[in-house]
Amino acid sequence: MTGSSNFYGFIFLLLYYIIAAGIISLFDYLTDYRREWIRKSYHIIYSFSLLLILYIFSDWYIAVLVLVGISLAAVIILNLSVKLVPGLKQLSISRKSSIKEVIRQMIYLHSTFVVLILIFQYLGEQYIFHAVVGVMVWGFGDSAAALVGKFIGKREYDDIIFPSGKTLEGSLGFMGASYFPAFLVLIFLGGYNLIQAFITAALIVAFASLVEALSRKGLDTITIPLFAALFSVLAQRLYLYLI
Repeated sequence: MTGSSNFYGFIFLLLYYIIAAGIISLFDYLTDYRREWIRKSYHIIYSFSLLLILYIFSDWYIAVLVLVGISLAAVIILNLSVKLVPGLKQLSISRKSSIKEVIRQMIYLHSTFVVLILIFQYLGEQYIFHAVVGVMVWGFGDSAAALVGKFIGKREYDDIIFPSGKTLEGSLGFMGASYFPAFLVLIFLGGYNLIQAFITAALIVAFASLVEALSRKGLDTITIPLFAALFSVLAQRLYLYLI
């Protein structure tokens, strides 16, 4: 891509973040909707962002620089905005309306994006769709697990092994919500046939749901996309070996 194309790509990505997050924040501000639904809406926004980054910027190092740049800019802007307009804390995605939690989760996620880009740059560009699978599974699956577990979850896992509050219903919600996005990515970006995508997506979301259930203190923002992407590679190799 030319320098001007990279610049326009950066502007497009920035507008995507601003417009999508702005709409959700405005909806949160104007309604009495449950905050958990609002929080998870941001996850869905971010689940598409790696796909945009990878296909807007053809050079991996430009994608990494953009992620680092957006992270630094967001940290500065968010801290200044909250000081100037204290009411913005109410638009926070965190359960406690803490801007520090917002910044921490953003850094977790962008750092994970960078790691995924570096890993699959090393493995080869033909594997890059696995990174998209991992992030999409996280965005849709983690959102569903939290919502289903919170509102209808009753069968809690053993607290000795799993973090408190994790439920079987949440894990089933994770698998159900993340399966279709994973299946579509495998079909349209991975070039899988229907049977291969059907089986591989099932393996990925089952494994990722276990990772989600075991993850603690917000670290699922890192563990789910990373391990789901790597397991996607393993599942592909396993399927090809078996046939």
